[in-house]
Amino acid sequence: MTYDFKYNSLPVLISARVRITDEQRRELKDAYYSRKNALQPAEASGTGGLVVTTSYGASNDLDKQLGFSNLVFSDIVNSRDTININIVLKLQAVLEVELISKEKLMEACGSCADYIFMKFEDA
Repeated sequence: MTYDFKYNSLPVLISARVRITDEQRRELKDAYYSRKNALQPAEASGTGGLVVTTSYGASNDLDKQLGFSNLVFSDIVNSRDTININIVLKLQAVLEVELISKEKLMEACGSCADYIFMKFEDA
């Protein structure tokens, strides 16, 4: 059954969080910092061996695409046990890293529903 959510509210809301592995954390950080560093200004060498490095203090395009700063990214990836599904999907889209698939999410939702109803059947 396909639900027409464009014109109707969903009858049941499910909040989802994703638990990522240490390997996925490393993959996210590698993808984020390689893209972020690619967007930074490069060193310029002048005549006589003078090297000028420009510091980039403002938000760059990657932060704008994600909707948060380097500090927030670091907090999400390094100090959270779970991450909100909307943030996970944004990270996947922008950084091109797969953390969860639709199939895995559907399986997890089914398992969650089974668990919830099992608790009340045994009561």
